[in-house]
Order: sequence, then C-alpha cells, then structure tokens
Amino acid sequence: MKQCLVIGLLALVLPTEARADITVRLNHWNARPGDQVRATSGAFYLSLYLAPAEAVPPLHECRRGAICRPTSLGPPRRRGWIWLGRFFPGRPSFLFRVPRVAPGLYRAVVYCPPCVKGPRGSLIAGDPLGIR
Repeated sequence: MKQCLVIGLLALVLPTEARADITVRLNHWNARPGDQVRATSGAFYLSLYLAPAEAVPPLHECRRGAICRPTSLGPPRRRGWIWLGRFFPGRPSFLFRVPRVAPGLYRAVVYCPPCVKGPRGSLIAGDPLGIR
C-alpha cells in the first residue's frame, strides 16, 4: 500500500520536473546590431540561429492531425540564417552580439538533431527579436 502511495505521488511530481520541451528564450525583444543578447535553452548540444521571421518554416500537420515542427537535413544553410553559437549540457545560455542585418523581425531558431529520428533535425523557433 505504501509503495502505491509513493509511486502515485511521484507520478504527480515528476512530469512537471521532467518536461523535455526545447525552446529558446532571449533576454531582449528589440536590439541594434552590436548589442549583446542572452539566449537560454535546454542543456543539450543544440545550435542557435538567427533567421528572418518570414523565412522560418511554420508548424505543420502530420500523422493524423498531430502538429509537427519543421525539420532540416543537417544544420540549416538557408539564405539569411546566421549561426550564433551552441548550447552545451554545462552551458544552457550564452551571450551573442546581434549581427549586422537589415532592420526587421527575426526569430531565434534552435536546430535539434536528436529531436527527430533519422538524419533530420528539428527546427524549433523561439522568441522574436526586432532589430532596429
């Protein structure tokens, strides 16, 4: 009886602690080229890109109504996408300087190879960044 109670309590507590959602957060909503911005994500081996908002592929329907993230065969090499750095297990955040790009709305995008089975990696769009 005690074991069932302990297992039941753990089941209530662990799911919130063990969330595996991967996203990316920025500490600014607007910046100018040269400004420093902190990006925070999961403590995994993930690459961070800055991409024009209109160039980020949207979520799409897959597998009987499920919603899936876009994928990329290898690290994105799309026009206008700029590699900013990498997250590591011991480094879930880092500072980057906003590159010199045209003013507009950009998105922080994480490339996550282990998020998809096979040779593709998931493209996970996070916070927007308005560049003035």
